[in-house]
Amino acid sequence: MGKRSNLPRVARDFYPTPLRGATPLFQFLRRDGIKTFAEICAGPSPDKYQLVQHLEAGGFHAAYAGDVATGQDALKLTKADLNGADAIVTNPPTKYEWENPKGSTTHLLCHLLQHGLDLGVPAWWLIAHDFVTSLKAAPYLKYCPDIVVIARMKWFPGSEFGAMDSFSWFKFDPAYRLGVTVIHHRDACLTSVNACHCCRRLFEARRSSHRYCSDVCRQRAHRSQEGAFRVTGA
Repeated sequence: MGKRSNLPRVARDFYPTPLRGATPLFQFLRRDGIKTFAEICAGPSPDKYQLVQHLEAGGFHAAYAGDVATGQDALKLTKADLNGADAIVTNPPTKYEWENPKGSTTHLLCHLLQHGLDLGVPAWWLIAHDFVTSLKAAPYLKYCPDIVVIARMKWFPGSEFGAMDSFSWFKFDPAYRLGVTVIHHRDACLTSVNACHCCRRLFEARRSSHRYCSDVCRQRAHRSQEGAFRVTGA
């Protein structure tokens, strides 16, 4: 149910993820070496864990799947609860039940994002694309290396029309602090565009794991790390 829709709001904002909303993410999960995932806002019952089903059909294994509707509150999860998952992948609710469904507040989403960062694992969140333009997103964007734009979804099966809002997969990684975000268009081929971990310049990498744009930056970073180790050792 969007801001510009008159359709009734579904309890706990449970809108199952269509297959075409999940598949654009697969190549990025493979790029990052993700084999296992945790779906922390999976749905009202295991038989309706639609995103989990799509991801497992794509070759990924669910190390954890749960939802507040089944007694597993995402905001109370610990890292141990994730059973060693490589990443969180989830289609989260954005608002508490008391929030105006047509208002701009997204308190629940922000609380979930912060808790996801506190858990200390990378996470992919399916969120309305205009979130990136809001002030409430500002504290989290420095942790966001990638945004994957997807086609507009049809959240109500059998509906004649698709959604009026665009959605994207946002990656938030607590280990990422560069503040540079690469936006990948849904129709573009996946290219390895990285932000240099030394000078922060974007560069085309031969491998997605490459962290530095040049040997000069690599040497500078290594010297900086060696200096930090010496100071710590002293």
